[in-house]
Amino acid sequence: QGFLDVLLAGDVSADIERRILSRLTPARVRIRHIEGSPASGIQDEEFIALHNPNGFAVDLSGWTLSGGIDFTFHPGTVIVADGVIYVSPDQAMFRARATGPSGGQELFVVGPYDAHVGVGEEIILSDQTGRVIHRRSFGPFSSGN
Repeated sequence: QGFLDVLLAGDVSADIERRILSRLTPARVRIRHIEGSPASGIQDEEFIALHNPNGFAVDLSGWTLSGGIDFTFHPGTVIVADGVIYVSPDQAMFRARATGPSGGQELFVVGPYDAHVGVGEEIILSDQTGRVIHRRSFGPFSSGN
């Protein structure tokens, strides 16, 4: 009897069912915000915020951000249900920002990534198989909502 048969028969706990379904359900992680022009003018304070609107945590191990930047999420990077993760070219500079989001707010920040986001550049979020999950452009007429 396979795990799906057990799940359908209702012979599993709610926790196990949630974990199994999280692996069967495609994760919807979204690029919530691209801050490519920090108010301070210090480009290393820029960031890309990802949001997990799912009711379950998503393992971002091996996922990538590409386009205007190049970043691969390290093994064990997990974004909690309805959580946000910030990706920055310089984590120390992100935490030193004078305006939020910044350090002291107990935010999950990862990095660094190479380069900086430029106006009109598209940022692409892909899972560990290379499947595009979401894309968004940075600029006055941003797309990808």
